Amino acid sequence: MNSLDFGAVTDEFKRPFVNYYGVSLILYELSTPFLNIHWFLDKTGTTGSTAQLVNGILLLLSFGGSRLVWGTYQSVSMYRDIWTAYTAPGENQVPSWLAVSFVVANTILCTLNFFWFSKMIAALRKRFDAPDAKAGRRRDEGRPSYGVTNLQGQYLSSDADVLRKRKHIITSSH
Repeated sequence: MNSLDFGAVTDEFKRPFVNYYGVSLILYELSTPFLNIHWFLDKTGTTGSTAQLVNGILLLLSFGGSRLVWGTYQSVSMYRDIWTAYTAPGENQVPSWLAVSFVVANTILCTLNFFWFSKMIAALRKRFDAPDAKAGRRRDEGRPSYGVTNLQGQYLSSDADVLRKRKHIITSSH
């Protein structure tokens, strides 16, 4: 989304304004392969596995490093360059609408990165939570190992669960 937004803004205004940052901000996408692997592991029923834990850690590290650390650094650099171009004397001055649109769009995207990072940490913690002290068992104990949970940690029945329940109902009613 970040690269699409940045590309659309650059294309929309048809100006060579802050194009230098387009390439450096594409590094935001370093976390995308880990996100895709995480989704695949969910869909193949390996939620909560060691592979998903390792991938989740790599996802958090790549997301935090590329989007939060590198992205924030590049955004501050871009804001500085925009201010310099905006306050430049003469005809090389950047129009207000252009400077404001870039600053607002990039600030919104940076804020979303921090928001999604907090959601990712919460989802990962929920998936790999410690045993419940009251019940003495994990929240997902007793569920089939091939089941899938959504991002809120709710168990989603697989087709096999539904078929097994139907078979049990049919065979137990005779």
